Amino acid sequence: MSDLPEGCKPFDRSELQKCANCGKGMMHAGGLVFYEISVGQVMVDHTAIQQIAGLEMMMGGNAALAAVFAPTSSVAVRLPSTRLLLCDACFSDPIKCLCLPSLWEKAGEKSEG
Repeated sequence: MSDLPEGCKPFDRSELQKCANCGKGMMHAGGLVFYEISVGQVMVDHTAIQQIAGLEMMMGGNAALAAVFAPTSSVAVRLPSTRLLLCDACFSDPIKCLCLPSLWEKAGEKSEG
């Protein structure tokens, strides 16, 4: 398996976990594929947005000119992402996939505590 297609990265044994939904091993159903899903959140930086909007108003509504003089171009902050592994059986079942939001909540609680 050393000749991976371009863009593919090896998945190390230490990264392997049980399925976030059913708690079983990744290949318990005999499938050869499992899924790694990452979700990140982005939080708006209200202060930066207010500064940019104020500059735009001072520049007569010229957004391009305000962007040149703005102290930052950042309008949001990326929060740490949450990573889940799902076995093929859970990922392929549309009813089980409806539970993904609650799985992310649980994963977030584990990483905080």
